[in-house]
Order: sequence, then C-alpha cells, then structure tokens
Amino acid sequence: MRKEFTQKKLMEILQIFGERRLGFFYSNDAFTLCEYSVETGELVHCNGRLLSRSGIDISDSLSTLVGQIEKWPIDEDLRKSSDDFFKGIATGYISDNVNLCSLEILLHASDKDRWMNVCAMNLVSSGKNMVELLFIVEDRKKANVRDIIANSASDELTNASLKDDFVKIVDMVTADNSSHGFLLVDFDELTKINNMFGKEVGDKALHDAIDRLHNGLRSDDIIGRTDGDEFMICLYGIDAPADLLHIANHVLKMIQIDLPANFSLTASIGAVLSPDGGNSYAELYKNASDMLAEVKKSGGNDCFLYVP
Repeated sequence: MRKEFTQKKLMEILQIFGERRLGFFYSNDAFTLCEYSVETGELVHCNGRLLSRSGIDISDSLSTLVGQIEKWPIDEDLRKSSDDFFKGIATGYISDNVNLCSLEILLHASDKDRWMNVCAMNLVSSGKNMVELLFIVEDRKKANVRDIIANSASDELTNASLKDDFVKIVDMVTADNSSHGFLLVDFDELTKINNMFGKEVGDKALHDAIDRLHNGLRSDDIIGRTDGDEFMICLYGIDAPADLLHIANHVLKMIQIDLPANFSLTASIGAVLSPDGGNSYAELYKNASDMLAEVKKSGGNDCFLYVP
C-alpha cells in the first residue's frame, strides 16, 4: 500500500537530487516523487500531484508507470533519448556507473504543453534497493539563463560574468515581473589595500573572495562584475526580504579575507527585490546603489535593503 514520505524524508531525498532551492516542495502541484522497490517493482511511497495534473495516473507498478509515460505524447525530437531513459528505469537499472541521471521531456498535455524534468536514481533505503523518480516542471527561463551564462564572456580575474551579459540576464529574469533577489556588493577600501600591500595582494584577495561566492552560493545564482570593485549577485527565485538579508549576511562573512597587519577585506551591500524594487537592471541597480551608498556612509561591512 502506497504511503507519502514524511516531510523530513522528502526533504532528504530532494536534497540528494540536488534540488537545493526546494521551493516547489511547498506546491504539491509542481512535483511528483515516487519510490519503487527494485525487487518487486511495487510503489512504496508517492508525494505530489504533478503527474496526475498532467493526465498520468500513478501506477502501483513501476513498469506500468513507465509504459504510461512512454505512451503519453512526447515531443518526437526527444523520443529516442526518452526511450532509453525509461527502459533503464523500468528495469531498475538507471545508468552505467551513475546513480543519478535526468531527462528533459516535452509532454503535450490536454491543457497545455509542459516541459518536465525527470530525475531518477538508485537508493538503498532500510537495506532495500529502491528507484526514486522525481518529476518537476522545468523552468524554461532558468534554462535560457544557463545557456547565456555558458556562452557569455567572464572576467579573467574573478570568473564573474561581464557587465553586458549580466545586464541581459537580469533583464531576462525580471521581464515577467517575477520575484528575485539582488545584492550589489562593493569591496571596502580596496584601493587603500592595493596601496598598502600592492596590487597583487589586492587582486588575490578579490579573486579569493569571489571564488568563495562561486562555491558558497547555489548553482542558479549569478555573479556579474558591474565595475572595478563592484559586483552584483542575482539570487534566482528569492522573494522574501528576510531570506535576502540572511543571504547577504552570509555573503559578508564569506568574503571577509584576512590580510597582513591585521587588515581584512570587507564589503558593503545594497539589497533589492524584484519586482517591488524594479523589473529591469537599470531600476534594480539604481535602488541597490542608493542602499549601498547609505552603507558606505555608516562605515561599511553591512547590508541595507531597499524598501519602496
């Protein structure tokens, strides 16, 4: 008899899948997570309503479920890769030497076409071999942003996106008035540090600070170099002031670099949320810059949030 995962177990599995944002978890309509026994092929756990909303009944049999999905209208350009993918799922054999794999498919549902990402992995649970299947709605805008980042030029020192490409990205993600967070980061007294210890020390501190951000933020977060000592971070999908300030304080700690003579590299941050603080790079930058200026006046190494 099928059961739902507990909230704790659900979050653990989603984190294994790499869905660190987990925002869709709060909408059962946006995902379906199924767990099947490899030995019996029987459904053990199931959460979420995405498949049922797409016209796919959740079957108690793994092979039957896969057969239903294969028969569902899938874009023909994606048919070949999906056949191999689902065949591996149906046999409990996901992929050679790989425990996690995914496929993006286009389902022609009755109400509208729906891009869907299907992730699968083998997972040993309570000593039993299980197949975990996660279906989520693919964010096509996010996919387009990834394509721009992959093909864009980056700053040689910090590997941040150059300003022109970053502006395009911000304008794209905010064009539909969706909610995202933005942090305008300006390093405090970097010119003084260069004068005291040499530009080589200053450049290394800057490189190390931005490298920490690349490693410490989510893969969907985008860092752009907007000026010499100034960077802007696009925090995709962040929509709450408290969350944005929490991340900003995390950023301040990550980029604090110890320097000779008891000096430290610190930064000031102006924070803003779209669409309330703007729905274009120009508007968001202006409002974040105003907050940044206030932080500088107060002594730096802090973050102020723009409130319209």
